[in-house]
Amino acid sequence: MSDWLYAVVGYRFHGDSIVTGSLPGRIHQLWLSLPVAGKALGVLVLLAAAGWRRSPPLGRIWLGAGVVGVLGGGNFHPHYYLQLVPPLSLLAAVGVRTLWLSAPRPAIVAAGAAAAATLALAMPVAWATPTKQAETIWPRDPHLIHDAVLARHVRVHTRPGQRVLAVWADADLYYLADRRPAIRYLWSRNVSAIPGALQAVHRVLATRRAALVLVVQPPAKLDPSGRTAALLRREYRRVARIGGAAVYRSRRRSPAAT
Repeated sequence: MSDWLYAVVGYRFHGDSIVTGSLPGRIHQLWLSLPVAGKALGVLVLLAAAGWRRSPPLGRIWLGAGVVGVLGGGNFHPHYYLQLVPPLSLLAAVGVRTLWLSAPRPAIVAAGAAAAATLALAMPVAWATPTKQAETIWPRDPHLIHDAVLARHVRVHTRPGQRVLAVWADADLYYLADRRPAIRYLWSRNVSAIPGALQAVHRVLATRRAALVLVVQPPAKLDPSGRTAALLRREYRRVARIGGAAVYRSRRRSPAAT
């Protein structure tokens, strides 16, 4: 129970929430996210406002909980706003009904035009291939460029039962390569915020538990002490460089090596 409480509540307030880190930095992230959020949710917000007074209390509470979730997270990644879509859709439906029954016809026409514009922006992305969708939504994410070929390298040079480690974070790589992670922390924020997470990485490197280590971010980014880099040099050797990532193999001879 205590582990669950920490994962759901304690972790966020310990190292990754609106009340931790730099407040100006959080506000800057919020400001940068607003154009994308506005494009996606603007019409829903306007329609929800039109039907606010006639909306069910549960819908308002649901929306309030979603707003707290977005603000409390503190990072304001665009996909975090998805939790606002269901309650806003509910309240927007009430707004549509309110406008249809009581608003003058020009207001209804304006709402319809706004909805059509939203569809025109969204449907090309909805009809695109998953790869194109990812490139459109996250155009500057380096993982989308290199992870497919990096995952193929991992599959070729490891056996299914072997584990790999991404330093510091590349969660989708484990899925694409179909290999289990050597530690249970899949995000860089986990390693930097959770007590004992960095030490778990050190143990994995010291015991050579990972068949391959994929350095996708500089080790010093989360470990300025240099211990991660030192263990990597001592226990592993660099065997390849793919895109922006360096691939290291355990110095212990492995049957999967080719």
